[in-house]
Amino acid sequence: MSRYKELAKVYKQRMNMNVLPLKGKRPMIEWDRWQNDIQTEEDIEQMEWSNSTGLGGIQGINDLRCLDFDAVEDYEIVELILQDLELPEKYCWVVHSGSGEGFHIYLRCSSPMTHPVRQLPDTPLKSGVFEKIGGEKAVYKFKLKNDGYCKHIELRWMNCQTALPPSMHESGGIYNFYFDDPKEPPAYVDLDKVICCLKKYCIIEALTPTSAKGGHALQRERKTEKIYYDKARLESALDFLSENLPDGSYEEWYKIGFALVPLDSEGEKYFVDMSLKNPNYKDSEVELKKKFDSLVKDYDGRVTIGTIYHIAEMYGWKKPVIKFWKRENERLKISRIRFKKFLESEGFCKYKIETNHLFVRIENNIVEEIDGIDVKEFVMNYLERMATEEFEGTNRNEIIDTLIKSANQLFTQQFLEFLITRNIEFNKDSFDKGYFYFKNGFAEISRNSIEFYNYKKLNKHIWKKQIIGRNFIESGKRSVFEDFLFNVCWNEVKRYEALKSGIGYLLHTYKDPSTAKAVVFIDEKLSDGAFGRSGKGLVIKSILQVRNVVIEDGRNFNPSKNFAFQRVKADTNVLGFEDIRDKFPFERLFSIITDGITIERKNKDEIHISYNESPKVVISTNFSIAGVDDSTLDRQFIIEFSDYYNKSHRPVHDFGKPFFSGWNEDEWSDFDCFMIECLQFYLRRGLVYYEFVNIDKKKLIDETAIEFFEFSNGFVINKEYDKKELYDNFKKEYADLEKLTQAKFTRWLKVYGRINGFEVKEGKSDSIRTIKFVNHALQKNDSVDSLFPEPD
Repeated sequence: MSRYKELAKVYKQRMNMNVLPLKGKRPMIEWDRWQNDIQTEEDIEQMEWSNSTGLGGIQGINDLRCLDFDAVEDYEIVELILQDLELPEKYCWVVHSGSGEGFHIYLRCSSPMTHPVRQLPDTPLKSGVFEKIGGEKAVYKFKLKNDGYCKHIELRWMNCQTALPPSMHESGGIYNFYFDDPKEPPAYVDLDKVICCLKKYCIIEALTPTSAKGGHALQRERKTEKIYYDKARLESALDFLSENLPDGSYEEWYKIGFALVPLDSEGEKYFVDMSLKNPNYKDSEVELKKKFDSLVKDYDGRVTIGTIYHIAEMYGWKKPVIKFWKRENERLKISRIRFKKFLESEGFCKYKIETNHLFVRIENNIVEEIDGIDVKEFVMNYLERMATEEFEGTNRNEIIDTLIKSANQLFTQQFLEFLITRNIEFNKDSFDKGYFYFKNGFAEISRNSIEFYNYKKLNKHIWKKQIIGRNFIESGKRSVFEDFLFNVCWNEVKRYEALKSGIGYLLHTYKDPSTAKAVVFIDEKLSDGAFGRSGKGLVIKSILQVRNVVIEDGRNFNPSKNFAFQRVKADTNVLGFEDIRDKFPFERLFSIITDGITIERKNKDEIHISYNESPKVVISTNFSIAGVDDSTLDRQFIIEFSDYYNKSHRPVHDFGKPFFSGWNEDEWSDFDCFMIECLQFYLRRGLVYYEFVNIDKKKLIDETAIEFFEFSNGFVINKEYDKKELYDNFKKEYADLEKLTQAKFTRWLKVYGRINGFEVKEGKSDSIRTIKFVNHALQKNDSVDSLFPEPD
């Protein structure tokens, strides 16, 4: 006798629930009837329980409801909901999912239909209550207003079921009551209170009177636009899936349903037919139609027909060949319409970015920018791989010859502009999360966790260049690169943390306007500019190993030149300038750092990449960035590199091999884990500042002269000086600077005050012009007596 059958009887006797045998998360029996009729113990006895892995409780029966929290990052959200629903802090009907990532709160909630006193004459029973949360549905899925709590919350209201403890999750984990086992049915909570609570924490769109009037038909009309698709190709994929979609592949099954929503009634027919033909799915036609209706209500446009092809290919389906050639009057011709259709079937399309378009190819949610040459190469490779029997009355060489003759028409920008435009939603770093994409999956990094997922879990798109060309392998060892960073910081912990945060900032592709800065790596040593090899370039190259970086030669780069930024693409994460020259026009980068970037491209339209999508900036230099104004200083995050490494002592002398090119798999794993650690460090701490060693001195020398720097060492703070007297004394001491004017010297004095954080007070008494450097911090703290007065 099945253990789950006996447990089901207990749920029936004590909690008055309708229950079902589950395999994984899916019911093993047809259950249309039990969405409306109350079960008896005899009904439960007659169900098939022998191969069950759990049991589900049906929502809607006897007012049972469930709040389902998916992928919980912070249990606080469960606590907040319990508090707002006025349920106990240790409410016994809180269930921890068998996946280990979710929570359920079971409660009872009366439907408005059970309160006739609320019903007005000639008004629907639902009387507007559900319109507050988008109209009546079986399941409501809500995104949260704030990140960091959970992926989403579902209100499972009716005609659905949820696994009950102690069911087994597909991962092998067991659903369990988070606190004590319940002794009574779930508590009753007023519906208005539930809705108010959800509206407080979730993004909810209410139905307008117009949309509410239209009901379900209007909802389909609003959420689904007419799309064009290859009927034969789609039916081929669905026929294959009806026989080959394996048991337990519920996630793929739902995605197929969502992808069919835009096809409206035809999509419903495809969904029902595919499911009925598949021996692993036991739902009736009526139940499948109800399921499709719920998918229509929840459809958000992210899943497309292409998802069906991708799923089918994963299980071995070979898509039919679209023959873009035809024979007319014994001559082979290329059909432009079929050729366009062929390219679109292979993922080629336009992607709108701001006011312009890029040509891209999408394959398995991976996006790559392309041009006419890429299309040519793809088509040629496609034909080379095609089986001979597919040519039917022609041959490979004849088709290629015809293509070459038509190349000036088929592979031009003008032809590619006729490709369909797709709305591509990318998976992006957020304020409190970052991602690394490897060959074998992707890592999701937050302040408190690092999770690794299979790409099946990735519903959005990524750029091809975001994928790191190696597998992620977890490592518990310290990376040699971390030792290298400690060395360049002279083992100073504060400076090391600042450098680590700067690396994390560059790795985090989310752009927060409040921290819009260029990261500047500068040599600590005071020199004439000839010093180098301190490790700045290696750190920039470390970013290149895990992010898409464009590096420019800072010595020769001219931001005012036409096409200066044409190497920057929509998928560029970081723009680096190595070894910039003295007096580099940093102000020309202001718009990139804080506004976005406009890219002029040879023989192409210019494109504008918005601030949110534009790359972050990193600079290496031995010179301070020119300018002492607030706009210049506020846009820099500076790290000084010691001279631990130099021309004579290089990292290879310490570590025995060159970085990156000489590493083995273990060293790459150590490095990848450390870079993830840097990103997480930044998410936790933000940009970490330290006390500079020489930057203020270097800045003063670069903005004035080494002689003035030496002269300024004699200044007394808060003392009033005669400007002319100071100027004359300087000219006497440094006679070589005979061409220095009084006006330029006065400007140097102001620069000195600005760099050191002093207020510069200028005055005039008769013919004497004065200057004074006021240190307000010193004035506030120079009296010990004022801080610690003597006792009476």
